[in-house]
Amino acid sequence: MWELSFTGDLLEFRRIYLRIQVLVGKVMASYGSRFMF
Repeated sequence: MWELSFTGDLLEFRRIYLRIQVLVGKVMASYGSRFMF
């Protein structure tokens, strides 16, 4: 039971982490293009 909930938390954490990474990537891309040109 504990292992199942732990795996679920891990998957949820990975999903949130990926979402944050995408957001950071978009922000960095917009700032990067702004500084480049």
